Amino acid sequence: MKDLVLELSFDGGKCNISIPAGSLLGIPKVHDVPAIGDPVQAIIESLRNPAGSKRLKDLASPGKRVALIVPDLTRPMPLKMVVPAVLEELNLAGVDDSDITIVLALGTHRPMTHEEIRAMLGTEVLSKVRVVNHNWSDPNNLIDMGTTQLGTPIKVNRLVYEADLKIGIGSVKPHRSAGWSGGGKIIDPGVCGSETIGWTHWRSVDFAAQDIMGKVDNPIRREMEAVAGQVGLDFIVNVVLNRHDEIAFVSSGHFVLAHRECVEFAEKMYRVDLPGKADILISGAGPWATDFWAAVAGLFMAEFLVRDGGTVVLAAGCPDGIAPEHPEILKFGYPRFEEIKALVETGQIQDLSAASHMALTSRILWGKQVECILVSRGIDKETATKLGLSWADSPQEAVDRAFAKHGSGARAYVLPADDIADTLVLPSI
Repeated sequence: MKDLVLELSFDGGKCNISIPAGSLLGIPKVHDVPAIGDPVQAIIESLRNPAGSKRLKDLASPGKRVALIVPDLTRPMPLKMVVPAVLEELNLAGVDDSDITIVLALGTHRPMTHEEIRAMLGTEVLSKVRVVNHNWSDPNNLIDMGTTQLGTPIKVNRLVYEADLKIGIGSVKPHRSAGWSGGGKIIDPGVCGSETIGWTHWRSVDFAAQDIMGKVDNPIRREMEAVAGQVGLDFIVNVVLNRHDEIAFVSSGHFVLAHRECVEFAEKMYRVDLPGKADILISGAGPWATDFWAAVAGLFMAEFLVRDGGTVVLAAGCPDGIAPEHPEILKFGYPRFEEIKALVETGQIQDLSAASHMALTSRILWGKQVECILVSRGIDKETATKLGLSWADSPQEAVDRAFAKHGSGARAYVLPADDIADTLVLPSI
């Protein structure tokens, strides 16, 4: 029998790989749901009929300072449709464009360039309102709001804090650390300082993926929503995108109630029946994976899809390298969780966001004894080895090594990963 040829997203384009005939266990994909026929009108109708909230134009008034908080380029989102509709609603209330600031919710991601911002928001929006990158590491950019009842420190972007009206825009999909993206997550981690972001993420390392991802009621989501509530998130516009990044559902209003409407819809998309765990997971990474910090979404699926002792092939261009904003990852790599915890407790790692990323990756590499073979133009063999990863020169070389290791009877899942949604299925195995 001939080998099976499959396509992956890789290094800004596509590549073909071949696997032994009969070895494919499946290509996990979210269910393909149709796009809304007129998405702009759907957004407008949602703004006119919000869930659990007054209409946005009734919350706004002339002279109010507005912070419109939006995701960065690592989160696919049709902002060119959503933002103009929100601006029009604010203008109807008499809010002047000069009183509106769009804050890019970077979390701890790198700042976006002017060209990236223009491509994401469009020239017309840039000509009307101010757009700023959130600076999570500058104390002068942050306001200390104390703590939540559970002790999470709240340090938030100064512009957001000072705004009279705080509006969040986002998309809703499964998330390894928060259960689901969207809702209050636009505040924490979106526009918080490193202490808040790290504290929240570090709490997620004690939970298996099955206990958090796809679960809307979980301790991490509850704490993120506590932060958003104390910061004063007034209104959200959340969407669910289909596999083609088209709007399939939209809800606006209260940051919990509107979010839950989106989750209810998204559940039907992302829950997928699969036949069992595989020996090998082969994952590509589309343009959304600018660094390894983002690309690990494919690796994280091993918690659901791969047997203990299995192998993940991760083909990811990672043009920005490992994680430029988190140098401690490169310094310490991915040791066992106990070592990471000791590094945190002794103060050798102070970036808890980096520590949580390291710990979640360690759960797979050490906890499940899964080998990760990385193929990347942005990360060389020496760096990969230092991190505790294997490395191959090409996707096919990595695939061949994985099948040689597991034998002729090995079974594999393949994630083409054109979109990050491909790495976020919620398997029923």
